[in-house]
Amino acid sequence: MVKDYQMTNIVVGNNFEDMLLRELRDLLLLHGKLIKNYDLPILTMETNEVGGVPTIIQEELSVQILDEDIQSVEKLNNDQMSAYNTIMNAIHQKQSQFFFVDGPEGTGKPFLYRTIMANLRRNSQIVLATASSGIAATLLPGGRTAHSRFGIPIDIEPISICKITNNCDLAKLIRITNAIIWDEAPMINRYCVEALDRSLQDIMNINALFGGKIMIMGGDFRQVLPVIEKGSRGQMISACIVRSQLWATTKIIHLRQNMRSIHDHEFA
Repeated sequence: MVKDYQMTNIVVGNNFEDMLLRELRDLLLLHGKLIKNYDLPILTMETNEVGGVPTIIQEELSVQILDEDIQSVEKLNNDQMSAYNTIMNAIHQKQSQFFFVDGPEGTGKPFLYRTIMANLRRNSQIVLATASSGIAATLLPGGRTAHSRFGIPIDIEPISICKITNNCDLAKLIRITNAIIWDEAPMINRYCVEALDRSLQDIMNINALFGGKIMIMGGDFRQVLPVIEKGSRGQMISACIVRSQLWATTKIIHLRQNMRSIHDHEFA
């Protein structure tokens, strides 16, 4: 696991074992467990931070930026370019905005996300990349599942909040974050989105949508909707994000040009 940090981290001199232990500690805390109960080294304040910068922020700033992702702006099609300009303008103008990128399979959502992330990160701006599933998260540089990143409760309720305290390092990271990407959002229960909205407002101490952050959700409602165990069709639809009060504030961006079908006639 330490070798993974060495391969993906560009910060020179980092103690990768400490970074690993820090992440293991945070993941265990999400599940109500303590790292000290697993016969692992104890983290101290000196090993957690370098120069006063929390490790979680160092890790986000050190996500590798690929030149091909930065240069991908020139390869965006018309729909992708329109989406890119709309989102980037909102970020540069520091507007509070909730975007939903409606993109069926093959329209290049991950390609668009990576382009946005690379061009923000090269200017030292922070964008948190998450997804509803682990598979989708692996397509994004530095990607994590939304549950893992924000401490969203597994057993979600209408009044749930995320497991983030105001003084923790994750809260510090969120405060300096410029944008949040959440892919495959249609398959998540709307209560998860609402929990994050409440938590971000609390962390940022502001009564604004998602705490004033740029939220970029995406996905395809033609695919899997939220799964409710032994639930009826009506219950599944009720759990969908379009039934949330937040949906009325969404600016929907459509990706219609299927890039895969151009080169794969069998897929088309």
